[in-house]
Amino acid sequence: EQGVALTYGELSRATRAFALGLRAWGVRPADVVAVDLPNTSECLLLQLAASRVGAAVATVKGPEELSKLASSVAATGGRLSATIAATPDSFLAGAGAALPLGSVTAGRALDELIR
Repeated sequence: EQGVALTYGELSRATRAFALGLRAWGVRPADVVAVDLPNTSECLLLQLAASRVGAAVATVKGPEELSKLASSVAATGGRLSATIAATPDSFLAGAGAALPLGSVTAGRALDELIR
């Protein structure tokens, strides 16, 4: 993605809006947010917003990595609170129903986060 420019004020407002959206989804400090998105400005804003909430972002590629991440997080007593993926149907198909995931589609979710 080229040509995206934000002022510090715009970046601050967008990050704040994303953080409020994450909190509304139930993301809390020390949670882990799994992300399978292309490297875009929205992905960067999402990482900054998660940091603002106090959550960690784990970049994963596909259901196998998500499953491994969920196991690791559970083993440490943490909570995988949200999964945001560009292709949620295929991404979450391998996650298994037992994982405590709040699933959303990336396009719709990212639009909702910045409103």
